[in-house]
Amino acid sequence: MARLLDDYGVKATISACALALERNREYADWIRESSHDFIGHGWRWTEDSRLEREEEKRLMLRAIASIESTTGQRIPGWNVRSFPAVNTRSILVEEGGFLYDSDSTNDELPYFVDHAGEPLLVVPYSKVYNDVKYLVAPSYATPNDFFTTLKLAVDYLVDEAERGHRGRMMTVGLHPRGRGQAARASAVKQFIEYVLTKKGAGFMRRLDIAEHWNKNFHPS
Repeated sequence: MARLLDDYGVKATISACALALERNREYADWIRESSHDFIGHGWRWTEDSRLEREEEKRLMLRAIASIESTTGQRIPGWNVRSFPAVNTRSILVEEGGFLYDSDSTNDELPYFVDHAGEPLLVVPYSKVYNDVKYLVAPSYATPNDFFTTLKLAVDYLVDEAERGHRGRMMTVGLHPRGRGQAARASAVKQFIEYVLTKKGAGFMRRLDIAEHWNKNFHPS
């Protein structure tokens, strides 16, 4: 997956647990030396929705410090594993330094929410085009199914934009432990090549989207 991104010059948003990066310094160095941005994904694989507030906050702060150490980035966004807790958003606001929250899965456009009287940008992480569906039956039987699904979505969204219904985000979630196999990686390669030649489509980091939205649509 890393070679694909590098070979085609695609800048992506990388998500991983902080402890995983500590144990894979070569990968962390690749992020540090690239133009990819990073989104917080927790200290390790925990079910944050079941954590008490202080424990969740303690692990979030530990993850922030760890990721900054390994990648050189102060993470601008947060996307907890599985499901956020009832306190996750308030902890993000309380800690500060976050440009956006990506724990929502409910839209294809960013939006602002009022939290404690302050606007907070939400950049949704839709799981419609996520490769975890390889593991959910009935779903992708072959990598061709994955590529076809992504291609059809790009074509439809671009067509809607050209007809005046404005552009949309299309979040494609990839997990290297499953996609880093030759057959399944081939579908990702096909998709990258398709988007790079598709007029009206392109790749953006979540950081780029958040900065654009804050600059042009901030409610203040």
